[in-house]
Amino acid sequence: MDMILLLILAIMQRYFDYINKINDRRRGIEKRVAKKVNDEDVYALHQMESSLIYFITSLRSLQPVMDKVQKNLEGKIDDTTDDILQNVIIMLAQNSERATIFKEVVEGARNLCNTMVSNDLNDIMKLLTVITLVLSIPVLIAGIYGMNVALPMSDYRYGFEVVCILMVISTVAVMWVLRKKRIL
Repeated sequence: MDMILLLILAIMQRYFDYINKINDRRRGIEKRVAKKVNDEDVYALHQMESSLIYFITSLRSLQPVMDKVQKNLEGKIDDTTDDILQNVIIMLAQNSERATIFKEVVEGARNLCNTMVSNDLNDIMKLLTVITLVLSIPVLIAGIYGMNVALPMSDYRYGFEVVCILMVISTVAVMWVLRKKRIL
């Protein structure tokens, strides 16, 4: 019986080591993500979370088995075997708790990555909206003055230059207002 319990204890130690490796990988990814999020890091976090879910499931399913073994062997084993059994049960509970905690931490890191990607997308959309707004003003003025109808300054010798200056001034004014409101 000691041999089986020592084997289970060795397996619990391997679980402990693998859970620590996953946590170390997560720390490395979090350091990289602080600079720039990339798809590989998000995928790696997803894989870690999946692995931890499998670990948690296997550890939780082993808990009732070990409880039953403890109940069946109560009073039938010597102190050394009982110590090994208690160590197995403690290690099982610790691994299960650590895996659960690290899964939540990995999930939080993955959510952080998703939030950062979303914020980057929002910034890009904001910039494109501002560019569209700034460029639409000269297009509007040019469109109005491009019509084949009588407009102010159409007979004026420098009418084209005045319209161009008007477009530049209105574009600069819109950019100034956007900068003043910290949009640009």
